[in-house]
Amino acid sequence: MFIALVSAGLAVNIETIESLKNGCCSTNSRGFEMEDGYVATVTAIPYEAISELGIPIDDLVGLLFFELPENSLEVSFLSVTVTGKCKRGEPVDGVWADLYIIGEGFLVQTARYDPFILIDSNRLVVALSIYLDTSIYYSVVLNGSGTTIKWEFNNVM
Repeated sequence: MFIALVSAGLAVNIETIESLKNGCCSTNSRGFEMEDGYVATVTAIPYEAISELGIPIDDLVGLLFFELPENSLEVSFLSVTVTGKCKRGEPVDGVWADLYIIGEGFLVQTARYDPFILIDSNRLVVALSIYLDTSIYYSVVLNGSGTTIKWEFNNVM
């Protein structure tokens, strides 16, 4: 169930994001078993790789790029949690991220926990938002009913 329409005429398209995924982030790909039994390939794309794209989401942390089997028409997971430090330096430990779905020319916010996402192709991009300092170490966890995947990013310069 979608909560709110955030933007129309989004300048970023899925092909641009897919080229980033294939270029810099292919080692961040993992298999994720969804509740319907299908296995999706999920690639985490950190903030540093997408910061120049101009995605209009406050406190953007990164993207999850789902590649789904042909038979799958929905994406199922419980939540995405983030651990790191907030922009004020205080610890953030396993906090649910706000979730946004990026499609062809649109951006919508969806439920933070147990979202029900229907798709019409085998690709889905979910943007993550939380008040986090992305210039330091942080981790992103995709939580499912049977599978949990964790990505760690260390952007100390």
